[in-house]
Amino acid sequence: MQATPATSALTTLAVLEVTVQPDHEDQMVDFLMGRLPGIRFSRYQINLHGQPEAGLSLREQVLGSTRRSVFSVQAESALLMELAADLQQGAVAFPLQYRVLPLLQAGEYLPR
Repeated sequence: MQATPATSALTTLAVLEVTVQPDHEDQMVDFLMGRLPGIRFSRYQINLHGQPEAGLSLREQVLGSTRRSVFSVQAESALLMELAADLQQGAVAFPLQYRVLPLLQAGEYLPR
């Protein structure tokens, strides 16, 4: 059984990662779906460790971590930079952290 060679290319793509409190997850989904029609994104839960105690619930202080939802979007870097600028200017009404990372190479492997 032979596999189809992997395809890859240097890209002009980037990845936008946005981190929000779980309470704001649905609002972030709505925001991204409205701003990026036709573009898929993923979300996943993380536990942050080593956070300052200020602003943490008693449960989070006892556990030593806090939960967050992370959204990851892969698209053209110019589009994601625009979206990041809007987030920085308060496009949503809840706290978040974001970063735009260059995607140097992307591809896929399709076994036959």
